[in-house]
Amino acid sequence: MKIVLSILGTLYLASPAFSESKPTAKESPKNQTEPKYIITQHTVVPSKGALPPEDLYLIEYGPAILRVKYAESQTSSRKPGDVLGSGLHQHFAYQNPDLSQVPNVGVPIRACTFDKDRDHDGGLIIAHQSSDEPCMARVGDRLQFEPRPNAGDFEYVAFDVLSEKLKANQ
Repeated sequence: MKIVLSILGTLYLASPAFSESKPTAKESPKNQTEPKYIITQHTVVPSKGALPPEDLYLIEYGPAILRVKYAESQTSSRKPGDVLGSGLHQHFAYQNPDLSQVPNVGVPIRACTFDKDRDHDGGLIIAHQSSDEPCMARVGDRLQFEPRPNAGDFEYVAFDVLSEKLKANQ
């Protein structure tokens, strides 16, 4: 019993020191200086046929200005207790587009963190996030917005990167 109390006492004394030495996301100066994705413009290009109109966006990230096009998104109608991955609804730019999850112009979006491991093809994997705040990640020529990255409901919005340039004052 004395050993258990001694271990518990040591853990109790060590835990405040450990938690104080580990910065939280709010305290970390790195998080405050990291660039944010910001949608600066949304343009709807009318359709010239049976296809829906195209949704084009300008998105700034640090010194880069990305011109992107809505490609697809996925929403979920899963209720608590439903099987993980059920109730998924996929939407495409050319069929049943859904822009309901796209952030408004001017809203800063933090960058997602990536897993240190890669998928079987060597591609980047968006990691479990340190915050439940929405995030955005660029993987090759795709930009992916995660409205609720840790929710496990597989919701996202994907954009095709059409072009990238540096801001004029850079």
